[in-house]
Amino acid sequence: MVGLERLSLSVAVDVVTAESTVICTEDGGFRPDHRWTLTRDWRSFSLDVERRRRVGHVRVGVERLDGGWKVDGVSRPDLDGAEEPDLSVTPSATPSRLAERRTTWEPASHSTPATWTGRR
Repeated sequence: MVGLERLSLSVAVDVVTAESTVICTEDGGFRPDHRWTLTRDWRSFSLDVERRRRVGHVRVGVERLDGGWKVDGVSRPDLDGAEEPDLSVTPSATPSRLAERRTTWEPASHSTPATWTGRR
């Protein structure tokens, strides 16, 4: 995947928000925008993703439910046991990857530009 990502983190007392835009040049070009709402220990509350292409766009929302997940407001028992959602298109904005950094940021906002190249 070849692309450019802009990630903004907002760290509050009880919640972390990660918002990102990725511009991808493969498959005719597309842009996934995603917004994570996380606990201070980097566990997902919700994830909203909107993928835009030259023609049209698609949106999906994922929310943590007691012991499981909802996708677009519908309970998904087939996802029970999944610890976290993951996006393969972004190297930095997935909570499992952010949590690896185990930062101790004080409440504030942070921006992290990133570029990457690679093949899957």
